[in-house]
Amino acid sequence: MDKAPILWITGIPASGKTTLARRLVRYFRSLGTAAEVLDGDDIRKIISSDLGFSKEDRLENNRRIGWIARLLARNGVMAVVASVSPYLEGRKNARDEARADDIRFIEIYAKCSQAIAQKRDTRGIYGQKNVTGLGAPYEVPTTAEIVIYTERVGPDEALAQVLERLAR
Repeated sequence: MDKAPILWITGIPASGKTTLARRLVRYFRSLGTAAEVLDGDDIRKIISSDLGFSKEDRLENNRRIGWIARLLARNGVMAVVASVSPYLEGRKNARDEARADDIRFIEIYAKCSQAIAQKRDTRGIYGQKNVTGLGAPYEVPTTAEIVIYTERVGPDEALAQVLERLAR
């Protein structure tokens, strides 16, 4: 069985990560490709409910998401991760672990300003303490293969841009 890639979408809360991930999975499934969304919010509720929001806990959450993504990818299922994953270290570790398993890892940065993300926030995230990008750090990707300016383009155009860049 061929290994599938991991598409890791990072960005501040409400930057459009989950919307893009769901559209990518829908597209790839329409082509007959096995694909799954690993949404950071869902992982937090189900797999990482024992973790808080310290740097160590955020890195551990990232490690768990990376492990699940590798498990899927090793078994031919494209893993599309939608997770803030705020630390460069955490994303680098996920990339390094994937590469050690000979799995293609593609980091996608959903770039969006804090002001626009706050306007999009339908879940009240920005009213909480320690919000990534405000009270807690978000380290902007330095090695992302794809950058999508999600405040400038809608979901359809974001999908088209990712697919175009993946095709290269």
